Amino acid sequence: MKRTKRKAAVRKIGKGMIYIGGWLILLFGVSGISAYFTDTDASTNTFTVGKVTIEHHEDEWDDLPPEEKEDVTPNKEIPKDPSIVNTGNNGAFVFQTVEVPCADVITANPDGTKNPKRLTDLFSYTVKSGWTLINTEDVKAGAAVTAHKYTYVYGTAEKCTELVAGAETPTLFDSVTVANLVEGQDLEETTQNIVINAYGIQASDLGEHDTTAPSEVLSIIYNQMK
Repeated sequence: MKRTKRKAAVRKIGKGMIYIGGWLILLFGVSGISAYFTDTDASTNTFTVGKVTIEHHEDEWDDLPPEEKEDVTPNKEIPKDPSIVNTGNNGAFVFQTVEVPCADVITANPDGTKNPKRLTDLFSYTVKSGWTLINTEDVKAGAAVTAHKYTYVYGTAEKCTELVAGAETPTLFDSVTVANLVEGQDLEETTQNIVINAYGIQASDLGEHDTTAPSEVLSIIYNQMK
């Protein structure tokens, strides 16, 4: 427990007496011996180092039988529910990226009419409330675009939402739907992967201005990963 000490100035009044903060103290002198009132004080500042850790969950997808993940057909809806849990000690800003494979294909409308051949995502989904798309880019193999990479922030386009310790985000989406592909386009029996990555960073003391802007926060994350 911290003790409050009187810090008044000390000044001499006369021989053998010192006036300290309103109290008269008599000093009985002995020849050849000097007496001093001394004091020391110290403060110990204790800091606990925080921790930012996240877990990526896809509970519905993980529980899906393996056979339902194989030999999928056009228009098939498949449970897939990515979310992020903050398992650390500190609040975090979190992001997810989704790479959706694409191809130059012909698709069909619900009434059976065909769309012209064009670069099309092979899977689609509906983004849930709480997440905002902040960037789209092409993934290439040589000159060919093989996927589209979508980046989402937990928050708005202007500001990240803090995910407090122990909390979980809403799912980014709950399922993916296979594009209504016309057969005979060399996609049968191919393996197509949806790649999802999750990122997290401390929600305070970011940069000179303690930024919450998604583009700036994500830039810090990517720079840290280099």
